[in-house]
Amino acid sequence: ETRDEVHKVFITFDSQKTGFIALKDLRKVAKDLGELTDDTILQEMIERADLDQDGVVSEEEFYALITKKAH
Repeated sequence: ETRDEVHKVFITFDSQKTGFIALKDLRKVAKDLGELTDDTILQEMIERADLDQDGVVSEEEFYALITKKAH
């Protein structure tokens, strides 16, 4: 994935344009996709990607997660 491709996906999640993906953003995307995912599972996803443990996923953390999974 190129940085530009990852950025396009990131801004889909970051609907509030905060520069971060929070639980509410992930919940909205899951709902939009028709996924009935428990908040506990969504929170675990945030925690796995949240390298600096500030409670949200930055674009850099998102990029690291995506590129790590691609390898």
